[in-house]
Amino acid sequence: MTQTVVYLRGCGVDHSISDMSDLLPIIGYSHSRGLLTVRDKLTLALASTHKGVSSAFIDLRAEAPSLRHFGELIYLLRANGIKKITIATSGIDTPSTDPTVEFVSNPYTFFSDGYVTRTMPTFDIPATHHFVSLSRIPRIPRIISTVELFKRNLNKHGVVSLGSGEEHFESHKRGAEYVFSRLADSRLYSIELLNEVQDRFPILVDGTVPVGISGDDKQRDVTNPLFTGAMISVVNESSFEHIIGIDTPQSTRGRWSEKFVTEKTIKTFVIGQIPIMITVPGMVAELRGMGFDMFDDIIDHSYDQVQDPIKRIECAIDQLEKFVTRYPVTQLTKLRIKIRHRLKKNYQRVIELADHNGCVDLEISQRACRPGATSITQIMLR
Repeated sequence: MTQTVVYLRGCGVDHSISDMSDLLPIIGYSHSRGLLTVRDKLTLALASTHKGVSSAFIDLRAEAPSLRHFGELIYLLRANGIKKITIATSGIDTPSTDPTVEFVSNPYTFFSDGYVTRTMPTFDIPATHHFVSLSRIPRIPRIISTVELFKRNLNKHGVVSLGSGEEHFESHKRGAEYVFSRLADSRLYSIELLNEVQDRFPILVDGTVPVGISGDDKQRDVTNPLFTGAMISVVNESSFEHIIGIDTPQSTRGRWSEKFVTEKTIKTFVIGQIPIMITVPGMVAELRGMGFDMFDDIIDHSYDQVQDPIKRIECAIDQLEKFVTRYPVTQLTKLRIKIRHRLKKNYQRVIELADHNGCVDLEISQRACRPGATSITQIMLR
């Protein structure tokens, strides 16, 4: 018996599937990110009326949610008679404890021509400052890493942003105020230090990041001298685990805890910088496994194995502080020239993975359209 596959397309643009958009009837749109609206429920109910529906393919290849984010959706799918559920994400080794739910991953989703050119940079741009640390959305780990920078006066040696996104600015501001109050209660930092950082919020570099295409272009910018002039990139990645005593269920909503590579990491290799990662443990090891030089002779990445999240951030910023002490700004260009051949290899690896991304994407897309499926019903969860 043939079957109908319900195809639920998630956040972000998936090029392989969009090429087949004329073949995929669209029965509904909604605005959702793991949390279902009434319209989602109606759409699923409509999907269940198709004869032979037994499978669902949920496409969130621009995100890295874990199984816990899909509780209500899985319940609704099963209530509509859909038993086999496949979820495609960009999370690395996303586990499933449910035998009826399968995760498939494309960890190379963000390795695309949107972030690289096919012309190898020369990496001979003078290094004018030690580091850059960019945070569009002021999530708790990013606020903590920024506070650590100010605590050590490292902000004087680099370029720092925090809360530069235009979208939901007022809610982000209120959220940041709440985080600063939680940090004050924790007594991890002095009130004077927290007030100094909070009084500067939002911390901007080249203005705010708008919503839409112009905002995407700004996020992909790899030519701004404020960024390219930095030798180190403090990469405030999208994934970070729950921080006990600081986080709440609300503050971790929409923040992933799986290993996840986004444009934040890729831009580091495209620009030709040494990364220091603010993310979940084991991510540095994953990047090594992908073939990237993490410059272990220059930066001690042992923080990558620290399990305590706040301690991990502290240890990561320790390495930045040691780098600033070891290399005066007058020596940074000399260092860049010395390691230029290694920077070029990392750039080349980005291009190779961009090519590989297309192959993995196609494989996952073909899985959604696997033999035996008579049609695919597309539901947009945006």
